[in-house]
Amino acid sequence: MKQTVRVACCGVMTGLGIVILLLSAVVPVATYALPALAGLLGIVLVIEAGIGWAVPMYVATSLVAFFVVPNKEAVFVYILFAGYYPIIKSPIQKLKSRVLAYLFKFAIFNAAAIGAFFLAVYVFLTPLESFTLFGVFLPWVLLLLANVVFFLYDLALSGLVATYYRKLHPFIQKWFL
Repeated sequence: MKQTVRVACCGVMTGLGIVILLLSAVVPVATYALPALAGLLGIVLVIEAGIGWAVPMYVATSLVAFFVVPNKEAVFVYILFAGYYPIIKSPIQKLKSRVLAYLFKFAIFNAAAIGAFFLAVYVFLTPLESFTLFGVFLPWVLLLLANVVFFLYDLALSGLVATYYRKLHPFIQKWFL
């Protein structure tokens, strides 16, 4: 595989990731969907060039987005989970035990979700009262619902990877040889 093609692809994917995250300032309703979309770009690099090229793309996208994207919530969603999960999904999927793979996936997701909660409360000083509704402390309920959404996201991501590999990989692979 040509080194210059890898570098160029990494740069293009970083640029596309930034553009997608910038769209979150224009379409604030997509604050969670656009970081997930930007994270999908890492899949292309994992398949075509390897994880060693996807990780620098994630780091570069995260750093640049932190400074240029006005919607910081979208940036933090990308940094804390959506940017790296599609990259690490591949090695986790290769575990022999599907149960162990799902345990790892859910542990990573829950660590990111709980970390985001504590970041919001203790760094960004979001009052704990803002997480209650009619006297019910909602973070546990939201975490349970988020795990359901994560399970569906993981299934959709697996389908997208399979479709990419089947439909687009044969054409894109030629550029990397």
